[in-house]
Amino acid sequence: MHKKIHLLGYEDSLKLNISEVQEYYSKYINRSQVDFFKSFGFGNDLIISATGNSLINQNNEKILDFTGGIGVLNTGHNNNQILNKRIKFQNEKRMEVHKIFFSQYLAALSHNMSKIFPKDLNKSF
Repeated sequence: MHKKIHLLGYEDSLKLNISEVQEYYSKYINRSQVDFFKSFGFGNDLIISATGNSLINQNNEKILDFTGGIGVLNTGHNNNQILNKRIKFQNEKRMEVHKIFFSQYLAALSHNMSKIFPKDLNKSF
């Protein structure tokens, strides 16, 4: 007999409270990260929306985000130009950057970066 597995979907994830999120992080991601984050004020916040450098938490409080991260460094959260290109990319069923296939997107991006940065910074990862 097969045991029925309940998987959480997108709508389910939106209903998780901070305690449930912390529990899942502890069980399935990294318990130390939970302990570390909880030692700071932001460890008890859930972000419900983000635009530019502004985050809105579950209490509808605005938090200025001056951190960097993949996809948000210098562009802000949900940048319209990037989102529009992302939607076009998705609609055209383009392949994301892959570990074992060459990517024309990654090649073009690394070329552009080498032109912008000083000459001795011509490699990227």
